[in-house]
Amino acid sequence: MNKENFKENMSLTETERKLLTAAQQGIALTAEPFAELGKEFGLSAEEVVDKFKSLEEKGIIRRFGGVISSKKLGWQSILLAAKIPEEEIYEVVEVLNKHQGVTHNYRRDHDFNLWFTLSVSPEKDLQAEISSLEEETGYNFMQLPKLKQYKLGVKLDLVQQEGEK
Repeated sequence: MNKENFKENMSLTETERKLLTAAQQGIALTAEPFAELGKEFGLSAEEVVDKFKSLEEKGIIRRFGGVISSKKLGWQSILLAAKIPEEEIYEVVEVLNKHQGVTHNYRRDHDFNLWFTLSVSPEKDLQAEISSLEEETGYNFMQLPKLKQYKLGVKLDLVQQEGEK
């Protein structure tokens, strides 16, 4: 996409703005959730799905899906950090990425330069999984358990246009 048509491609119709704003508030858990959502805007389920697909293709939305509370399902998770020599970081990341429970793996400009989240199912022992990863990588991880959850719950009102009140 070039600079000239960027704004045109990123603009939203009124229906798209309303649809995105409503979807952020939650979609009904029914047999036909998109039909339910579409009723509010005079759209069929197929039209709603097509609009979401189009918005994803344009890059306006990155992902569309549910958010599951892993804690309520008995899962445990922890943020881990490590000091890894630069020449070994890719090798360590490759080992970590093979573990099913490793997510949010990222590099930081800090003494602790590799950070990741580890989540394990109720049947598994979190400390045993950490020890296994430490043994496999040859590095110890600083454990940063969540003490308090901060959820900002950002929801954008896309119906109100810029400059409107």
